[in-house]
Amino acid sequence: MSKTQKQEEKILEKFEKTKDDKKQKKRRKRKNAASLLAILLLTFCSIAAIFEKNAFIANAASTDAKVDNGWYAVTSEDSLTAQYKKPSKKDCTWANIPNTVKIGNKEYKVANIAPNAFKGYSKLKKVTIGKNVGEIGKKAFYGCKSLKAITIQTTKLTKASIGSKAFSNINVKAVVIVPQSKLAKYKAILKKKGLNGKGQKVECENTPFISDPDSPLPDPECLFYSIGDLSEAGTETYKGRLKTDSKSYTIDEKIPFTTKVWLQPGIYGKLEVKETTGTYDRCLACGRTFPNMRMLAIHEAVLKCNSAHYVFGSQDEPFDAYYWIPDPEPCKVVYHYTIPEGLSYKKESVRVVHHKKGNIDSKYYHVDFSGQDLTVTIDDIKAEPYYTMDWNEEMRYIRSGIAVTFDTEMNGRIAMDNTASASITYSYKGKEKAIDLGETTIHTASIKIKNIDQNGDNVAGAKFDLYQERTIYPEGSNLGVVKYVKIAEGVSAGDVIYGVGERTGRLEDYLKVVQSSVPDGYEEAYDKEFDLSINAGSSWTTVMAEDTMGNQLPVDGNVVTVTVVNEK
Repeated sequence: MSKTQKQEEKILEKFEKTKDDKKQKKRRKRKNAASLLAILLLTFCSIAAIFEKNAFIANAASTDAKVDNGWYAVTSEDSLTAQYKKPSKKDCTWANIPNTVKIGNKEYKVANIAPNAFKGYSKLKKVTIGKNVGEIGKKAFYGCKSLKAITIQTTKLTKASIGSKAFSNINVKAVVIVPQSKLAKYKAILKKKGLNGKGQKVECENTPFISDPDSPLPDPECLFYSIGDLSEAGTETYKGRLKTDSKSYTIDEKIPFTTKVWLQPGIYGKLEVKETTGTYDRCLACGRTFPNMRMLAIHEAVLKCNSAHYVFGSQDEPFDAYYWIPDPEPCKVVYHYTIPEGLSYKKESVRVVHHKKGNIDSKYYHVDFSGQDLTVTIDDIKAEPYYTMDWNEEMRYIRSGIAVTFDTEMNGRIAMDNTASASITYSYKGKEKAIDLGETTIHTASIKIKNIDQNGDNVAGAKFDLYQERTIYPEGSNLGVVKYVKIAEGVSAGDVIYGVGERTGRLEDYLKVVQSSVPDGYEEAYDKEFDLSINAGSSWTTVMAEDTMGNQLPVDGNVVTVTVVNEK
């Protein structure tokens, strides 16, 4: 074979090899493309299967369900859970994240609150978080400047399940009520989630029901003790004690005292959870469910819950509902007072008053008075007419404060400071609770008249009357007329008029001494007008007076000396 032939053969062999390599590459490409197509087809089928199984969830963002006053989205069909997305109205003032929500024909547990659910809802004031909520999203309540009251019923929250800044920038005086068993834990968690202001608090759930027979009786829900007839004054939202002193009474007036008490609901009965079916009424303020309107109304009075917002529904499957179970055990209440020596009790002036019904017939209580001690006893404050379970016009149940009011009057032993004390004792199921109400004080001044001539010599034989400016209201009129009222008459020079108070009205500024009997040989003296001021602190009382020209009158202790001049 020639050299030329060999070269041609090599070239031909190389060409055939290159041709075979290209065919192999094409085969590999076709094979890889088929494999990739198979993988894509398998992936698509899997996604389609998942989408078909969870179609409702995949479209949750576009198929949010509006139920009552909120928007919800289903998060799991398997576990039947839903997410609270946001309120239905931007200007809402309250919100309830319920335990469950009905979407379509299914009941879902509300398991979480969406991030930013309430962010910037500036008018929101009150929120209740249901017992099934286990997660709260990031900045869920961020910037709710009016949000003061949050009730957390769930025990499922953890540090990890609450998003950052969930409670940041809410009202500086916000109070969060949590289950008692979670108080310490939730305090620490919520502090890290934005609830860290000085005026913000986390408190345990106030359960007013007496369940432990060994526990002491609770303090009253609220009470007050004061000078004045405040028997018909409402203190529905007042917590604690109100004690007032007075400097506005004078010796010719009656001085009433009032003590009023609301006992805790647990003394009257308790709410029990029972499983039931059928119709229900659900309070949107607290989230509790009741079997009927009657129970809903009772819970409003007992728990002071605003059930003006509620929903009516029906359920064939069993659900938990709250029932009110009255307690038949009697509760005896004793009101006790110690009256100061400068005041005298006006017999048969005791009145026991129901805040809603008015005066209670005297046959339903006992009055005992001995020395300066007055006692009023109610054998059972839970019985009629003190307590009723009947409906009233507003569909509320009546659990009113019961007030005891009585009148006193000043006597010759009246002093600058006249202090009365009071207490309440109640007995229930073999236990007794005594509440010391402290003291209230009547502050008074005294007036001494000095009668002299133009030379400064004492004048004898004159008589004087003392008048005080007061606002007089004609019968049936709300328009008062300021006029002088005589409070003492026939007073001789040198005598002291005790028990003079400082009037509190802006137009009731003056007292006036009038010479009613002129001494022989003298002209009638001009009337002497002056202003009286009594100032009292925790441990001191001072009296001041000045005439219409601004001159200070002499005062010794609480005795003001008024000088009247007669000319011959």
